[in-house]
Amino acid sequence: MPSPRLTAIFCAAALLVFALLGWSAAQTKSPTFDEPLHAVAGWMHLHESNFVIDPEDPPLFKYWASLPNGPRALVRMY
Repeated sequence: MPSPRLTAIFCAAALLVFALLGWSAAQTKSPTFDEPLHAVAGWMHLHESNFVIDPEDPPLFKYWASLPNGPRALVRMY
């Protein structure tokens, strides 16, 4: 049975490796080309009841993609 100190050291090392890998991935990669489309489609679905944009994705996915955007995030252009 490993000691609690050894377990804590292992967990801290694993978290450090995870943080370093995550940081390096965020610095060298970008979202795919269709991620903004999901966010806009979710916003339109949620706030404008417009289901035309991106109909192939399920509503829950679009709601999840639009969470960071508030009701005034997009302004009507007309």
